[in-house]
Amino acid sequence: MQYYSYGCVDHVLELVTKIAFKDVPDSIGTMAISHSMVNFFNASSQATTKLTEKTKAMLGVSLGVIQDVCTRWWSTFTMCERLLRLKTVLTVMNFEGDLRIQLSEAQ
Repeated sequence: MQYYSYGCVDHVLELVTKIAFKDVPDSIGTMAISHSMVNFFNASSQATTKLTEKTKAMLGVSLGVIQDVCTRWWSTFTMCERLLRLKTVLTVMNFEGDLRIQLSEAQ
């Protein structure tokens, strides 16, 4: 009997999430822009305050962005999941001029 090791499922999912947006031409740069958006909020307490206030008003819950950390296996997935949850809030902030970086519709 031959044994195959595929590694830890969590780690494999983290690696797949990091490369998931590199194969479609319309979504190239998605992860880089996502990281830039998260870094923008992490670097500005005023932007973070506006984000949490808008999420409270629009979604009924105070939410912020989640930083991707290379040593945490679920962090890339969690960062993407949170950005998707904040999509409408981030779009409104972009239209109001509070956000300098925005993902395109394809991304």
